Amino acid sequence: MKEVEVLRYDIMELKKAIKELTELLTVKPIEEPQDKPTSLDKQISDILLSYRIPVHIKGYRYLKEAIKMEVETYALAVGVTKHIYPTIALQHKDSSSKVERAIRHAIELGWKGQTLPKPTNSQFIALVAEKIRMEREQIA
Repeated sequence: MKEVEVLRYDIMELKKAIKELTELLTVKPIEEPQDKPTSLDKQISDILLSYRIPVHIKGYRYLKEAIKMEVETYALAVGVTKHIYPTIALQHKDSSSKVERAIRHAIELGWKGQTLPKPTNSQFIALVAEKIRMEREQIA
């Protein structure tokens, strides 16, 4: 009689283990979070477009990369002329001065009609990067 009880207990434990393994191996659909964080590129694009910076100019692409570098690495701490411009110039086979000029031109186009004084390149990059950081902190 005791052997039957032990066998019954072993069978119940085996069923439990099989059920747990089945649950672990079952592929479940990934549930999308309600407040799905947007990608960094999309956040940057949305902000640049809100300033009406034209997408078709080089300065837009350079500005987007500069902001992304700042958000990810705090690149402005090293310096915009020492780190950001040379890095972007190297990636695009261009000179640092052309990168700086293209970014300045993009900001000027987006700033037309504003009553506030136009920010410098580094001020604008820092402003947008900080806005993105703050938004990401609220989501997390």
